[in-house]
Amino acid sequence: MQQWARFAILGAMFVTAYLLILAWQKDYGNAATAPQQQAAAVSSHEVSADLPNAKTATVASDVPQANIAQSQTTDATAPVNQQLISVQTDLYHLWINPKGGDIVRIELLSHDKSKDSNQPFVMLENDAKRTYVAQSGLIGLNGPDSSRGGRPLYAVEKTSYTLADAKGVQDQSGHSEKVLTVPMVFKTPEGVEIIKTFTFTQGQYPIVVKHQVVNRSQQNWQGQMFGQLKRDNSEDPGKSSQGIFTLGTFLGGAWGTPDAHYNKLKFANFSEEKLNTEAKGGWVAMVQHYFVSAWIPGNLKLTQANGQPYVAKLESRQSADHMNIIGFTSPVINVPAGTSMEVDAKLYSGPKVQSELKDLAVGLNQTVDYGWLWPIAKLLFLGLQFFHSIVGNWGWSIILLTIMVKMILWPLSSKSYRSMAKMRVIAPEMQRM
Repeated sequence: MQQWARFAILGAMFVTAYLLILAWQKDYGNAATAPQQQAAAVSSHEVSADLPNAKTATVASDVPQANIAQSQTTDATAPVNQQLISVQTDLYHLWINPKGGDIVRIELLSHDKSKDSNQPFVMLENDAKRTYVAQSGLIGLNGPDSSRGGRPLYAVEKTSYTLADAKGVQDQSGHSEKVLTVPMVFKTPEGVEIIKTFTFTQGQYPIVVKHQVVNRSQQNWQGQMFGQLKRDNSEDPGKSSQGIFTLGTFLGGAWGTPDAHYNKLKFANFSEEKLNTEAKGGWVAMVQHYFVSAWIPGNLKLTQANGQPYVAKLESRQSADHMNIIGFTSPVINVPAGTSMEVDAKLYSGPKVQSELKDLAVGLNQTVDYGWLWPIAKLLFLGLQFFHSIVGNWGWSIILLTIMVKMILWPLSSKSYRSMAKMRVIAPEMQRM
């Protein structure tokens, strides 16, 4: 009993110390770095396509293959201007490349890159230092995205959008929230109009990326939606590498399905242990210290022509230039002539807030890694959240949590101390024996 009490006390002290180190590292561990580039200096150089190819294609591809061969389409109505589209909300400042409609940079306005730096943490970026982007589009027989033909160049009404200018929309509970939509249009010579829309909601990190196919041609349209995260092997910018308090954290890909809620894949294993599975509900992500980016297919809004439920294909791979890619591909979308159809997905790119991740997809909240002491750490974290909801300060919350742990373990500690006192009394007698 005494041994168990000692181990329990030591374990609780270790976990509490671990949480203290995490809190210290979050506030002081990152050294201040040079200020971020201004919006005008955001890199607009084109990201290599790395798009899905049809299975009948003969060219090499570093991305998942479509289920149908791809036809040749041209950018008939593509505008000449390729200036990045700036979008600012209460949580994000991001940039979208009209060539393909990829998100090439995200700054998190509620999170500084280091203590008191007054510079937002950069989640996604595409420059000489790092490549980490969120790509999406339409591939397949009639899809405009192609490794051979390039990416479509979307037309936009303007190059700057802000949530402050958006109108308020009431949700189901009656609360008014501002919703910002950023539409982009691409038209084919055959008369097919593709409207790609990004939707941002006030106070929420998930971004809805929707593709609407309006088929005004004389032929049926077929394609597939894809969404993928593409990242190089650069270090985790959210991890401190200074001092003795440096902690080992996971950096790599992750995915979940209804049968296997959480799986991890290190970047070093992307070329060998490839993900290749299908799921009726799932997600793919790239995980780093404190933050995560994830694609969640909109698998409840689309059924295949045969009436079967939406089954997304989840894949990972490494490109020829050693880029790590993880993503999903939708089933084949059939749009008869004279009709239209929509398909969408959600992109989350932000902090590992368990309450938000849990509601997005099953298992996504498990990207918050508690380590091998996760049963104890999770309970302590719940207690920490409770105290923070009362005092509003993480430092005082940790102190209150420590006091609570001491009080809970006091009966065991007291009994251990009494036993030790009795042992000291009889120790002389035992020595004489």
